[in-house]
Amino acid sequence: MTDTCSRQTLTGSNRAVLWVRYLELADKTGDLDRSNRAIAALRGQLNSVPDHMFLRLLRLCKHLSDGAFAAEVLTACFARSRMDGKLATECLNWACTTLGHQQAQGVEHRVLSKMDPASRQGFALTALRLLHGPEDAYRAARSGYPRTRHAQEAVLLARALSDTGRTTLSARYLRRVARRWPLDMTLQDAMFRAFLNSGDVARARDLLTALAPYLSDTQWRSRSLDLLKGEGRYKDAWPQHQALERDDARYATSFECLRMNVFFGEIAEFRRLAYEVMAKHRHHLRATFLGSVVDEKRIYAAQQPEGGEITRHDVASYYHPAAEITRRLPQMNPDTVTGQGTPVRQIHQYWDKAAVPEMVDQIMQSWQGIYGWSYQRFTRKTALTWLRPGPCSFARPSDV
Repeated sequence: MTDTCSRQTLTGSNRAVLWVRYLELADKTGDLDRSNRAIAALRGQLNSVPDHMFLRLLRLCKHLSDGAFAAEVLTACFARSRMDGKLATECLNWACTTLGHQQAQGVEHRVLSKMDPASRQGFALTALRLLHGPEDAYRAARSGYPRTRHAQEAVLLARALSDTGRTTLSARYLRRVARRWPLDMTLQDAMFRAFLNSGDVARARDLLTALAPYLSDTQWRSRSLDLLKGEGRYKDAWPQHQALERDDARYATSFECLRMNVFFGEIAEFRRLAYEVMAKHRHHLRATFLGSVVDEKRIYAAQQPEGGEITRHDVASYYHPAAEITRRLPQMNPDTVTGQGTPVRQIHQYWDKAAVPEMVDQIMQSWQGIYGWSYQRFTRKTALTWLRPGPCSFARPSDV
C-alpha cells in the first residue's frame, strides 16, 4: 500500500526532479549504466522538469557522452514559454561554444523574447560581452545605467568596467554606491573582488573583517584564501587551499583550485581533478593554459630517474623542457655545432615600469639565457625610444 501511494505521489515534476538528481549521482560516480537508465527515463519527462532543475540538467549535459540527449534537452529548453536569466545565459553559452556567430545571435534573440522584462537588460549585457566583447558591454552598461536604481544594476556596471581592465575605476565606483546599499551582500562581495583585482589589498582586508559576521564558514575561508593570494602570501595560502579542497566539493572542481595545484607543483593532484573540471567547463585539458603548464612540469619530471614517458607530441609542442632534453644530448651540444651565418632569434618582454613585481620578475627571468636567443626587456620609456621613427629604430635590440 505504501509503495502504491509513493508511486502515485511521484508523478510529474517530482518524478522528473528525482531522475535529474539520480543522473547527477550516477555521473559523479562514473556509473554509465545508471546514467543511461536516468537518461532513458528523462527523455519522456523533459517538459515536467522545473526551471531550477532544468538549469542543472542543461549544465550536466555538457559532460555526458550522449549528444542526442543533450540536443533533446536544448530543444525542450527552447520550447519553454518563459526563461529566467540563468537559464537564458546557459543557453547562450552553449550557442557561443557550438554554433557560428550569426546562429548564436539568433539564439540570443529567441531566448530574450522568453524572459521577464526585468531580467532582459542584465542578460543583454552578458550577450554583448559573449558575442561582441567587453567594450561593447561596457558602453551599453554605461548608457543603460546612467543612474543606478538598485544594487544589482551597480554590480553589473562594475563588472562591465572590470572586464575592460578598468579595475581601479570599478572599485572606486563600488565604494561610492555601497553607501546607498550598505546591507546588500552581493554588492559588498563585488566590492571585495574589485579591491583585490585593483591591487588595493588593505581595503579588501578591512572589508572582509567587516563582512565576517555575515559569511558562512565556507565563504569566509574562500575569501580569506583569495586575500592571502592577493597579498602574495602563497606559503600561508597553501594549507588553507588544501583544507578547502578537502571540505568544499565546489571549490575542488574550480579552475582556481587547479591553478593552486599547478603553482605548487602538485601534478598528480592536478591530473586527478583536471578532467572533471575541464568537462564541467567544456574545455579540453591540453587546450588550456593550465594544461600546457602541467604538461611542461610533467615533461621536466620525466627527465628524472623515476620519470615517465615523453611522447613525440611533448617534444614538438613544449619548447623549454624539450630544449632541456636536447641540451643533454652530446650531439646537440652547442660547442660541437659548426657553421656561420645562423640568425640570432630574439625574445622581447615588456613591463611598463622598471620595478617589476617579484613573482612576475621570476617568470620573466626564466626566459633569459636561452641558448641561441637574445633577450630584451622593455619598459614604457625604452619601448617608446625603440619604436620612435628614425633610420635605426629597428636595427637591433642592443641599441636601446
